[in-house]
Amino acid sequence: LALVGVIVFLLLISMIKATCQENIAETLKKFKRIFVSSQITLLVICVAGSVLCAVLPFLVIKTEFVAGDFSKTENCSVCIIEPADGGKAIFRTGMSKNDEETYYYCVEHFIRIQELVNEDNNGKKDTSYSVDESDAWYAAKEIVKDNLKAPSTAEFCSKSNATITHVGKTWTIKGYVDAENSFGAKIRNNFTVVITFTSDTKYTIDSCIITPK
Repeated sequence: LALVGVIVFLLLISMIKATCQENIAETLKKFKRIFVSSQITLLVICVAGSVLCAVLPFLVIKTEFVAGDFSKTENCSVCIIEPADGGKAIFRTGMSKNDEETYYYCVEHFIRIQELVNEDNNGKKDTSYSVDESDAWYAAKEIVKDNLKAPSTAEFCSKSNATITHVGKTWTIKGYVDAENSFGAKIRNNFTVVITFTSDTKYTIDSCIITPK
């Protein structure tokens, strides 16, 4: 009887040992499958990222220049009063037609805008100073005031109601101002100011057009 008990005990030990070994082997197989799957997933992500980085610059076109005479329908966006006989530039910020703006230029400014864009693309942009919409808006108001009959009566539209754009350091600001004329009557005037900043606080006035609305 004792011998039978020993044999049964040894059989139980053998069964338990075999079961543990089988569980360990199965666990190792699962870990191996998870490790291989994660490595494959990581490889796919790296390849997809590399392809996207390589293809994206060719998909997104930032600027397109079209030389030509558009003077029959457009004036230069910088000069305002000069005919757009130089060409146009299409600035894209995204992939759709809704993400682009077109500006027209005279010959002189068409060449200048191309130079500015090329400087930006080649990393030669002047980063020694920086201006923003607020700087351009403040400067435009001061310029307009200097050209009003009664600057102290000037009431400008809000910056959010103005149109402020720029190419490089050249800014175009469009808006309106209510001010008294020579007869003391308050009238509304549309204005378009084009300025080019030469430092944080200094600029040159390219044009200032003020017309009654």
